[in-house]
Parts: sequence; C-alpha cells; structure tokens
Amino acid sequence: DDPWSWNLWEITTGPRVGTIVARSGGHTWADFDAYQTWEQAAAASRHFESTVAPHLASVRSVIYVGDEENVYWPEDQAEARVVQVIGFDLYNEKMRDFVKAVNTYSKTIVEHNFDAHHYLAYNASGGEHDAILVLPGSAMADFSRPEKTVEQLMIEVHGEEAFRALEKAFNATIKDSDSFFAVYRPDLSVVGATVMAGN
Repeated sequence: DDPWSWNLWEITTGPRVGTIVARSGGHTWADFDAYQTWEQAAAASRHFESTVAPHLASVRSVIYVGDEENVYWPEDQAEARVVQVIGFDLYNEKMRDFVKAVNTYSKTIVEHNFDAHHYLAYNASGGEHDAILVLPGSAMADFSRPEKTVEQLMIEVHGEEAFRALEKAFNATIKDSDSFFAVYRPDLSVVGATVMAGN
C-alpha cells in the first residue's frame, strides 16, 4: 500500500476546469527519498504508467512549502470540501513586504478567532506561482460575502489609516494573480500509512 495519503481535488473554474490535482502534504524533504525507495521496490511507477497514464493528457509535479506562520486550517476536514486557490506572482524585491503584510493579516485573524481559515505556501519547485493562498469552505455557499469581512476586522483592530497603508503595501508586491475553485473528490482519494490531517 502507498505510504502516503493522496487527497484528490477537481478544478471547477478557470481554464483548467476538469483537471484533477493530487495532493499529499506534511512531508519533509527526506520523505521524498524514502518515497522514491518505496516506489522503486513496489514497482509503483510501472503500475501507474500501465494503468493510469494512458488516460492522462499531461502530468505536472510541483512542490509547495507551507508557511507555518500563516496556516489557519479548520480542525474538521468536512469544513474543507471546497477550496479557492489564489496564485500570486510577486516582484522579487517586494517579497519581504508580501510576507510582512500576510503575517499581519493572518495574525489578526487568528488572534481574534475570526472565521477566515487559510493556508499560505511558497513555490519550491515546478509551481506556476511564487505563492498560493488556499481558502477552504464546506460548500460554495461559504464563499458568499460574510456579515463581517476581513477588511472590516482589520480596520477595527488596526485603524483605517494603518490598514490602508498595509493594503497599499500588499498590493504593490503583486505582479499578477489568478484563482480557481476546486472540490474534494473522496472517491478518488487514498489514505496511506501516513495520514495528514487537514491535507
């Protein structure tokens, strides 16, 4: 059996609608060596190539590293059955400003137990964007405008002037961005020997 858990998601909006994303999270860099050893011993690649690969138009492998300071994920995985993934292309010289701004947003949300769960990760290899922000929901309805927005919380906590300065600094770091929605596919997902909570 596969030692890793693989959660599969189907993209439902944007140019890649219908694309399946297979994600396994919570690993160290050394885990990749161990997985390759298992894969070779189990002949998993040959099995994949003979059974799954013929049905695929293309395959892409990427590694994103989660930012532990900016992870606020729901404890109940049922609250993450739909995700919005926002990709950011950043100006290199503005990376620190991006990190600083995101840290302020995330810290404020967490400290006030605000219902705005999120997961930030940075591209380590193969990714389309420098950073991605993942926003979970139990259903699409969760993405409707809330009674109180993050912007309103930030103004309430930091004041209008300070927030607008933060917002301006954050926006100045972004070269381009895009987003898509994806739904969880439990029927295709695999729970391996190493189960990753919330991933």
